[in-house]
Amino acid sequence: QANALVSATVSALAQRYRASNEFKAATVEPYSSTGAAGRPESRRVISVLLTLAGTVLVIVCLNISGMMLVRGARRERELSIRAALGADRRRLIQHLFLEAVLLAFVSGAISAFVLFGIPAFVGWRMGLPVPREIDFDATGLAISSGLCLLVSVLFGLLPAVRFSNPNLAPALKDD
Repeated sequence: QANALVSATVSALAQRYRASNEFKAATVEPYSSTGAAGRPESRRVISVLLTLAGTVLVIVCLNISGMMLVRGARRERELSIRAALGADRRRLIQHLFLEAVLLAFVSGAISAFVLFGIPAFVGWRMGLPVPREIDFDATGLAISSGLCLLVSVLFGLLPAVRFSNPNLAPALKDD
C-alpha cells in the first residue's frame, strides 16, 4: 500500500513539474537494520571482498608454513642435539608447536593493534570519532584469536611433526 501511494505521488509530481521530475521514480522497501548492507547487491560485494581476504589469508598461511619448514630444516642440527641429549619425539613436537603458537599469537596481537589501534589513534589525533565498524569489540578479538589458534594448529603442527624425528648421524657429523 505504501509503495502504491508513493508511486502515485511521484507520478503526480512528474506530471505537474515535468522539468525537474521527468525521470524520477520512488519505491518503498521494508526496513532493514543493516540498511544498504542488507541488500543482495551489497551482500555480493561483501562476499567477494571476504573471499579475497580469505584468499590472502590462505596465501599468507602457506607462506608461513613454508617458512616454518625452511626454519625447521635449518634447525636440524639443534633438534639432533636435543634428541641426542634425551629429548623424545613428543617433546620436540611440543617445543616446535609451542614456538608456532607463540608466533601466531604475537602476530595476531600486532595485527589487532594495527587493525583497531591505528584508526583509533588517528581518529583521536584528528578529533574524529572512530566508526563503529572498526571499533574494538570482544567479538572481533574472539574471532582473531580463534583464527590465530587455527592457523597455528594447521600450519605449525606440520613442520613440528616433520622435523621432530631428526636423523642424528648426518646432522651431528658435519662439524
